[in-house]
Amino acid sequence: MVKYRQECLESSGFCFNSGEQPAKYQNDLPDQKLKEKEKLLVSVSNPDDYYGGWWKQTEQIMFEVSMRLNEYEWNEILDITDDFIVFVDWEAWEGDLSVSVPNEKIEKLIKNGLYDEKFIKKSDE
Repeated sequence: MVKYRQECLESSGFCFNSGEQPAKYQNDLPDQKLKEKEKLLVSVSNPDDYYGGWWKQTEQIMFEVSMRLNEYEWNEILDITDDFIVFVDWEAWEGDLSVSVPNEKIEKLIKNGLYDEKFIKKSDE
């Protein structure tokens, strides 16, 4: 695992490669009520504008959920390393963890050589 993380870091600047996850690990949510809420969210915006207002709201929800999940010290719950994080990955993601991971956890990744701060977008970008 350490060797794999190092190879990823050297080739891309990340210590992980979410793009290598096969589609079989991507899950559809079977909860019908959740699907109905998603349709409602889309309907209040222009559903033909895929990356329009409803998508921005959806992104914001995902970022907030990720931030909340990162409040946990997962290594106290699961048998994993103390630098484990949850982050939001999507088609246009360019490596900026700051929207879904708290600063103190990003700083730990940087300190451990697992993340390069060059990926963090500055507020003027």
